[in-house]
Amino acid sequence: MDRHSHIKDLYVELGNDKKPFLALIAQLIRKGVEVRLIHAKEPGQAFREDFDKYPVLYDRLERVLCPRVHFKIIVLDCQMVYIGSANLTGAGIGMKADTTRNFEAGIITDNPELVEAAINQFDEVWIGNMCKKSKKGNTALIQSAVDTDSIENSNIFGVVEEMPSFPGGMAALMKYIKDNLRYPEICREGTAMGRVNVVFIVNEDGSLSDVKVIRSISPELDKEAIRVVKSMPKWNPAKQNGKAVKMKYVVPVNFRPE
Repeated sequence: MDRHSHIKDLYVELGNDKKPFLALIAQLIRKGVEVRLIHAKEPGQAFREDFDKYPVLYDRLERVLCPRVHFKIIVLDCQMVYIGSANLTGAGIGMKADTTRNFEAGIITDNPELVEAAINQFDEVWIGNMCKKSKKGNTALIQSAVDTDSIENSNIFGVVEEMPSFPGGMAALMKYIKDNLRYPEICREGTAMGRVNVVFIVNEDGSLSDVKVIRSISPELDKEAIRVVKSMPKWNPAKQNGKAVKMKYVVPVNFRPE
């Protein structure tokens, strides 16, 4: 029996070689691939020790911890998804032996409707409106970019009792973006795709201001993302002690050519 067949941690088989999942993630990040992870709880000691072997993960792996998350979704380049029951463990989709691994079920699909639904669900949780206990961890991009020092207003709240919201909720926000996004013609000819993060201020009256890109793909896509956000109707403002207040907000704008 192969010496890796009872591995509890997640390894990936590459030909005759087996590599730790985290090693491959670190390798992809070094190549410029964006990786985002939502998990329900902090990992155990063994995982943390493995994590420490790859310092690049601390700086560039974007993570959100949400204790209510139970779905298992893997999105690949906004073109393909895995949706199923398996955790990222050796017993789930790793290299434990057939006699000891879990019984799992799942699908891998490039069906546009399923891909879109999976992406929207991931992004809704990622933004954090669905769970007040969500915490962004190791996301230097988001944390630094929405720092109040970068926005010329000292009366902007970072934590409030009631978050700002798009009229109709998160589903309506994602639909608005999808319906109004125009993929620049210059980018249709190439392979430009991915997620542009846009930060802005939701003012007391629901209007949006200080719209800026904090994660860029290309100048053309950045410009279009800003245009769509600026075209939005007034939001429901954040509230603190029953009073409307200003608050920073980050929205992901996903570009996927038809």
